[in-house]
Amino acid sequence: MSSSCDRIKKSLKNIFRSLLLVFISIQSVSSQSFYSVDPNYIKKRSEKKPYQSFYPDTTIEKANRFIDRNFMGNLGMPSPHYVLKFKSRSLGFRLFDVPLDDYIIKKEDVEYYRTKGPFAELSGIAGSKQLQLFRLLFSNTFKNKLNVTLRLNRYTSLGFYTKQQTFTNNFYTSNNYTTKNKRFGFTSYILVNNNRFQENGGIINDTLRQQDLLVSKDLIPVKLSGASRDNRELSAQYANWFKLNKDSSRLQSYIGLRSSFSSLKYRYKDLNSGTDNYYFLFYTDTAKTIDSTRVRTFNNELNLTFRSAKNNFNLELGYENEIAQLWQYSDTSFMNHLANVKMDHIKNFISTDSLSQKKLINTVSGSYIAAGAFAGNYKVETFHQLQFFRNKKLKGNVSLKFLSEDRTPDYIYKHWYSNHFAWDNKFNNVQMNQAELSCKVSFLTVTGIYKGVTNYLYFDQLAYPMQSNNTITNGAIRINLDKVFFKHLGVSINQTWQTTSSNLISLPKSVSIASLFYKGNLFKNNLQLAVGGQVEYYDQFTPYAYMPATQAFYVQDNYKAGNFTFVDVFLNARIRPVTFFIKMENILHGVIGTNYSMVPGYYQPDRAMRFGLTWLFFD
Repeated sequence: MSSSCDRIKKSLKNIFRSLLLVFISIQSVSSQSFYSVDPNYIKKRSEKKPYQSFYPDTTIEKANRFIDRNFMGNLGMPSPHYVLKFKSRSLGFRLFDVPLDDYIIKKEDVEYYRTKGPFAELSGIAGSKQLQLFRLLFSNTFKNKLNVTLRLNRYTSLGFYTKQQTFTNNFYTSNNYTTKNKRFGFTSYILVNNNRFQENGGIINDTLRQQDLLVSKDLIPVKLSGASRDNRELSAQYANWFKLNKDSSRLQSYIGLRSSFSSLKYRYKDLNSGTDNYYFLFYTDTAKTIDSTRVRTFNNELNLTFRSAKNNFNLELGYENEIAQLWQYSDTSFMNHLANVKMDHIKNFISTDSLSQKKLINTVSGSYIAAGAFAGNYKVETFHQLQFFRNKKLKGNVSLKFLSEDRTPDYIYKHWYSNHFAWDNKFNNVQMNQAELSCKVSFLTVTGIYKGVTNYLYFDQLAYPMQSNNTITNGAIRINLDKVFFKHLGVSINQTWQTTSSNLISLPKSVSIASLFYKGNLFKNNLQLAVGGQVEYYDQFTPYAYMPATQAFYVQDNYKAGNFTFVDVFLNARIRPVTFFIKMENILHGVIGTNYSMVPGYYQPDRAMRFGLTWLFFD
């Protein structure tokens, strides 16, 4: 008990020291000569979306939510999906989806910026058990032609349990250039993802005893004593376009070339696999394990684009060649030839009194593998959205997404060879239909999600891949409410109800996240403040178990999770251009039981202090 109090006192001392440094630093805010409030100071686009006005989030209501919950208990570790989401993946070869969504930057997440001057956003977060996060975004456009953007994420955390330390480094630099006459331009990026973490296999017996709650968790024995994981990714892309006709043409045409390269390396090392008695099968070495998998892909695409002069219609036709090479004790190569098409249409409706306005956006895209190893795979995706506002007070949108696809299973399900697992399966293609309907009006958003999967692939209770021949249907309804009542009382509610037709998919029937806080302005509106608490609750359900050797989550039926209330208290504040927060997580730890594990053997953090700040620079 005394050691727990000492840790809390030490954390409080470090946080108060950090707060003092922040307030001292804030006194020098006046040294920043320029702070833009221009909503068009920054514009950004992705591969799927055109340039749109972007202004960094300066609200304080959610400053304390710096990252989503990791269900394995430590930032930077793999985490299963317990909340249903609409998900789209490109066609072609794929080893498997590494369950590190919050700790990698995907290729489709790379963004390109246009700015009216230099811009930088710095974030730093620290907390118990040596948790440290640093995020950097810098962008500048030179002579309104060439933009250079840098994004860096660096995360590390020791974790509450032994052999749980993590290191995450994500970085990309993106560039875009357009000539003065807008006849030629290019985009490019270099992306690096490095994820390293220790694998402890979970605690012995998978569950905590009541008397363990107030014991230092690094004294509790774990199943693996010398295992670690190292994932590395290097990706690069260059794409250019050339305008074929003059500006006076009603229909403008472009020709473009996109080339990309990707190198993935996955390494699992366990120097004590022969003595820990965690694994029972050994194919290459009975004393230690060193598994390595490498994937290298090359993609080249030629596309022709037709665009209306008013930029409200866009048609893109393309041919893509993919070459994938894999090394895992033996070499394998794949080649695919893809046909791609995408069409965008925008229609504006403006009333005669100009008080109300509507915009209809329609996007249809499709890909088909015409020849190669995965011939016959296809994907069709549509997006429709109606945006509206009246008198600039009532505004919202209604959107519909739909996706239908037929694809070859990821490589890990069909073929695998390592020290502890080996298989060679002949699985059928997976068919999936997804739909998402969302309606947003002012502060309220209601979303419905449907997923139907035929030939669903999963890992069974022995962590081996299996395929279900039935069609599995999943559904979810989500309500988001964010509102400040009476100018000071803030309420934020994220409520999700989920259902599935199969016990092969782990979904809690209800997930509730709610915040209640007081918001106010002090010192002649120079200080914005929000003080309150957050509650997070998951209905009882049967969670996935985790296999370190393959980074895969598999089904089990021995352990139940949920029915534990996670409560945080926080203080968020902003003195322009600095936003900062201080919070205590899981304050009910040691009070309402031990069922705060979301994966068997892996527990959520104990009571922990977190502190962070974000600083904006416009010069």
